[in-house]
Parts: sequence; structure tokens; C-alpha cells
Amino acid sequence: MVTGFVKNGQIRLYFELDFGLILPCIYAMASSNPRYKDWLAQAQNEFLWGQDSLASGHFGPTCFIAQQVAEMAMKGLAYFRGADIVKGHSVLVIAEELGFNGPVREACQRLDQYYITTRYPDAVSVGAPYDYFTKEQALEALRFAGYILEHVRQEIFGGKE
Repeated sequence: MVTGFVKNGQIRLYFELDFGLILPCIYAMASSNPRYKDWLAQAQNEFLWGQDSLASGHFGPTCFIAQQVAEMAMKGLAYFRGADIVKGHSVLVIAEELGFNGPVREACQRLDQYYITTRYPDAVSVGAPYDYFTKEQALEALRFAGYILEHVRQEIFGGKE
């Protein structure tokens, strides 16, 4: 698996080997990438989907959607800051490499827990994943996703949309 992120104007790639070893590699100097708007628009659309999923009582999928919203928003921010490519699905890794800490980092850390466990039966000991997630978790996940999305929107647009 390859995870990429931006740091100090450079794209850095990490190659994760099958046995968990992670090897860093600086890939290329970043340049402006207008696709940030597409990533942000998709994040905003998926946030609406997450709200619909919550209203329908699909709590596990809502948690996963919230993680995806945060991932897309953070990738959009990385592209806004000049990334040429951002690979990987860990919102926490992307956030840390973008220099976030505190509440944003904590929200990303919590949301990363929903990337796999909400979807794959072998991620839980018995039963289907949707049996394991509660309304409270889904509400919290959407709250975190909304917080990250708003934080990204503020940095990109500064209240000027």
C-alpha cells in the first residue's frame, strides 16, 4: 500500500509492506492543483449522504461515510496547499502531515477507526459489522466529519464563498 501526503511543499510517499514496515520516500515538489474543489465538493455531498444514512438508521455506514467525508476534505486541503498526488486512506496521517494537532487530529484519529470495521465482516469477531455500531457513534462520527469539513472550508475560503 502507498500512502502519500504533503509536507513543507513536498509530496512524501510511504510504502507499507505486507508485514507492516513503512518506508518513507520524498516523491516530488508540489505544485498548484485545482482539483481541490472537486474533492471538497464531493466531501460536502457525502456529508449529506451521511445525514440521510443516519436518518435511515444505518449507523455503521454513517460512521464509514463520516470517515470518507473527512478523508476527502483533508485531501482537498492537501491539493489546495499544492499537492500533486495524495494516496492512502488514513485521515490521521494526512492531517498530521498537513501539520494538524489538537481537536482536528483527535477527530481524524477517531474517524480512522471506522474505515474498515464498519464494512468487513472479518473485522469483527462474529456477526455483521452493522450490528456493532450505535446511533451515538454515528452522531459523533458525523459531528467530527462536519467539524473537519468546516475547518477545511475555513482555511480554503476564509468565509468568502
